[in-house]
Amino acid sequence: CFTLTSVTIPAIVFWAHVSSICCSIRYGFLADAFARKNVPGKVYGLIGTSVFAGFAFMFVFQIPEKLMRKWNSRIIMTSVMLAWTIAALITGFVYLIPNTTIVIIVSFVMRIIQGLLAYPSTLVPVDFINANFPDEFDMVNGLVNMGYFSGHGMAEVVGCIIYDHFGYEIAYTFSAIMALVAAAAAFFILPKSKTFLSTQDDISDDEQILKGIGSKKTKLTYFL
Repeated sequence: CFTLTSVTIPAIVFWAHVSSICCSIRYGFLADAFARKNVPGKVYGLIGTSVFAGFAFMFVFQIPEKLMRKWNSRIIMTSVMLAWTIAALITGFVYLIPNTTIVIIVSFVMRIIQGLLAYPSTLVPVDFINANFPDEFDMVNGLVNMGYFSGHGMAEVVGCIIYDHFGYEIAYTFSAIMALVAAAAAFFILPKSKTFLSTQDDISDDEQILKGIGSKKTKLTYFL
């Protein structure tokens, strides 16, 4: 008999594992792949660090927080993984274009988009754990962080092996397939629960209502 804990915790850990794979798949072979196209190191180095631009954009404008106030956790996490799937496929197959300038521009843009996805990939799971496992937060959060680190390690090892034997685009196809599986796991396994952030907003609204009622009672008592 499956319980919420027995299926949900492995699913959220797997989700974190895959999000790290999608973000890190490039680290082991990007330099070699772009060197083969005679791209200077400072150019592909800039592509690599451009991920922080997307991350900073999400942080400054608090877009994930706004989405968490409107959508439930399952929809957000499924959507993020579907976006990772598309981003991985575009990033991988653009390498086949003969025009190196186009490859550089698209790779630069896609790395920024990956930064946009990396921010909710770290924020939303913490919110999910707060909402669904408040009493086991430390344990579940620790497991999720293990998922991130194991995903990073797997991405570098498996990504390089696939790149050496099958090529650049197939390495990204691997991460896209993993992301698609994680999206399916999120949709079919994770509960359709409200985000922790939205529940705190509800509590805050209720407190404001109670304060308003209390002030009206005080005024009415004073009048009587």
